[in-house]
Amino acid sequence: MAAIDDDSVDEAVYSLYGLVVTDGSISVMNKAEGAFYSDQLRTLSDVKACRAALAVLRQSIDDAAADVRKLRAALTDERIDARVGRVASAMVAMQEGMHLVYACKIALNAGERTIVFTQAECDRLLQLWQTFWDAMLARPLMHRFRHQEPESPPTYSDSFYRDGGSRLLNIFGGIVLYDTLERAEPRNRYAQWSLEWYRARPSLETALSAKFALEMCVLGVVATEEMCSHRGVSFAPAYREKWRACGAPTKRRLADYSQLYLDLRDAYGRSPTELGGLDESGELGDRATVSKRPGERAFRMLLAALGQPTLALEDARAALRAAPDWPKAHFRVGVALLALGRASEAVPALRYAQVLDGRDPAIASKLAEAIGASRSSEISKLAEASRGDGLCTAAAGTCLS
Repeated sequence: MAAIDDDSVDEAVYSLYGLVVTDGSISVMNKAEGAFYSDQLRTLSDVKACRAALAVLRQSIDDAAADVRKLRAALTDERIDARVGRVASAMVAMQEGMHLVYACKIALNAGERTIVFTQAECDRLLQLWQTFWDAMLARPLMHRFRHQEPESPPTYSDSFYRDGGSRLLNIFGGIVLYDTLERAEPRNRYAQWSLEWYRARPSLETALSAKFALEMCVLGVVATEEMCSHRGVSFAPAYREKWRACGAPTKRRLADYSQLYLDLRDAYGRSPTELGGLDESGELGDRATVSKRPGERAFRMLLAALGQPTLALEDARAALRAAPDWPKAHFRVGVALLALGRASEAVPALRYAQVLDGRDPAIASKLAEAIGASRSSEISKLAEASRGDGLCTAAAGTCLS
């Protein structure tokens, strides 16, 4: 295969650069979308002004799209088009998506519809932003002109992709929170993109972003009203039933969530407090921790749904080290030990949890369960030991001869 002509690449990048500099059609398009971040239009409550701004955005998108088509038509080498043309098309696709978002929200505010997005609009939004996302992940244009000094930065630096991908995830994350986009496909796509971005650009920031996105998948599968209202959560059998009912792709995503949570704790040194919020009762006076609780609880529920008590025990002990006087940490150690069949070890952990919080009925219930399981285990061991001697065990109440 012939090498790509450097002069042709330079010419293509110059053409794109002409569209993104001040007064270029892509720059004009981006400024038109930026009007919706002004104080006047941010809330989208002034329907008349918003529609006027939307018309300007529409025209600017059409102008930019026409210029991009001309640019791509002039690129005779497909490899150059893949590096340059797709980036230009991705910029237009991003703003097409934003135009759709604003149009739907404005119509909602005007009382012209009762939902934000129809199914067809959801599908179109995902299609447009997938084009943008593919370009961000591929990073096809990290170009340095031939005349540039070796130490000078590329014309399109890494920040172009970092900022572009992060912006899409921030916008999409907000959109997914709307009820009409709580359907599985947008929610799962958001989680998938966030995880891809973390793997492409591993950092604490991208890990936390992916954790939030994957969290939505966890809650969509195993959440209950009890959990969503920030009340206590137990590892009820119903969670396992929901888990069994979900498909393999969702299970893979939830397994990704489990690994990501551990990455955050281990690779980035985040404590259980930071990842989940240990202040369940508000005793520390920091109400901001309330917003963090669902993440930690989602992880606990996930461990239960996955049937991974060993991981649950490991994580509970990490929480115990971070907050040795926190009754919930002792409770979770006991629950994990009980799930591992180590009831006799679970009893003291649950007893101490009850000493710290004697009002929690969940602790009392699990303690009773652990005591019963421990006694049954002891009886079984005694019966097994006595079986060969033909003895009757009074505790078991059964003749073993």
